[in-house]
Amino acid sequence: MLFKSCFTAMLALPALSACVVAPPPQPLPVTLSVTRPPVQEAYFYPAQGQSPAQVDRDRFECHEWAVKQSNYDPSLPQPATAVRAAHVVDTAPVRDTAVGAVAGAAIGAAVSEPWRAGQGAAIGAVAGALIGATGDAARSEAIQQANAANDARAQQRVSAQGAGYDNYRRALNACGSGRGYEVR
Repeated sequence: MLFKSCFTAMLALPALSACVVAPPPQPLPVTLSVTRPPVQEAYFYPAQGQSPAQVDRDRFECHEWAVKQSNYDPSLPQPATAVRAAHVVDTAPVRDTAVGAVAGAAIGAAVSEPWRAGQGAAIGAVAGALIGATGDAARSEAIQQANAANDARAQQRVSAQGAGYDNYRRALNACGSGRGYEVR
């Protein structure tokens, strides 16, 4: 009986060590390549015989008006098309499975009869691994969702930049057309 209680205490030690919680995975910066169309030059073609000086003046005034309307100025340096997003990487993807298997084996061996300790350990290891695997799967799913959300926010930032350019071009085209130009 003394042997069984000493053996149980030795096997309980690894199970209790499973109670130690590892620090959460840290986000790693990852650069995502998101394509944004390059800024294209707008050309004013005089449709009503405007002079080159008049074309330059109208083009400048339309540019100023389009910047005010769209809050976007293509003449300023634009951010790069690659954006940085934080990605979480799980450094121990099967940690809970391994801990569950070890703890299950220890508990299974401790609660079984001495001549069936090996069988109890095997059954406990399988049960503990299955329980631990559900924790690993849940953590992995949460990390994938967080990374997808970070990627979506990065894509939105780039899309917002593209929308500013599109609004600028629409305003520039409207101004130029109103002054008698064909804008391309």
